[in-house]
Amino acid sequence: MKCWERLPTCVLKFLFLFLFSLNLFALTLSREELINIARRELQKVNPHLRLKGITFYGDRLRLEDKAYLFEVSKENNSYFLDIVEADTLRRVKRIPLKVERLVKIPVAVRDIGAGEVITERDIRWELKPSGGFWEKPFSPVGKVAKVPIRRGKEIKPSMVGVKKITPGRRVKILFVKGPLIIETYGKLLDYARVGDRVRVKRGKKIFFGRLKDENTVVVNLR
Repeated sequence: MKCWERLPTCVLKFLFLFLFSLNLFALTLSREELINIARRELQKVNPHLRLKGITFYGDRLRLEDKAYLFEVSKENNSYFLDIVEADTLRRVKRIPLKVERLVKIPVAVRDIGAGEVITERDIRWELKPSGGFWEKPFSPVGKVAKVPIRRGKEIKPSMVGVKKITPGRRVKILFVKGPLIIETYGKLLDYARVGDRVRVKRGKKIFFGRLKDENTVVVNLR
């Protein structure tokens, strides 16, 4: 009877309890949490992709209090963060992602003078945005610097050239058979560039191998 007399107050209390129960049994994800989830899942799909942002309007996403799976999917050239119910595998939300592709670039770890042959010890690999198109990784190893290259600078194809090794050069020969490697020395018999197949002479025998760098030939024995 008292509640009837105070009907407006009772209704407000009921509404308050109802809204409180909705908050109690709901999962809320902030925009920042969604971005962190998308970034993590995108790295699982392809470490050469970087998340620039998400297409989501609002500050937070409200879901039922259930267990969910978060997956990154791709359709055509677009990426999405899919939110899927763990028990039914029903997708309940799809959020478009803004993604950029990264490419590996060689960076000088020391000052390299013009005319020097670049080795693996002279570079490190870093990732940079590809500019929206696919770039094939470029390696300067075994090539000659055309210009001085400062430490910390990206080494671009225009900065290097190919050095041709002349025959008669004394080179290290690495005979490789399975896990066994035998190191010795011999004479290069061909004009060649790093990576070329060459002939090398050891004593009176001639072997075919691959010019690894300007001083080394690898001969695989079968």
